Amino acid sequence: MKLSISVIIILVLMGCSAPISMISLCSNAISYGVTGKTNSDIDVSMLVGKDCKLVRILQENEKVCRIE
Repeated sequence: MKLSISVIIILVLMGCSAPISMISLCSNAISYGVTGKTNSDIDVSMLVGKDCKLVRILQENEKVCRIE
């Protein structure tokens, strides 16, 4: 009984976050289309002062951040 209530609560809470997830996805898609970076890439780049792009690990097999 406790398990089923927990599962229902989790599913309801996940449903509440769907609009926020969609907004985040759209924002990332627009940002990537314009700058070639996701929102988190832009944030990390600003924090460390380098050109950071997380996808470099997969595409180019190199470090995430480059010196600008």
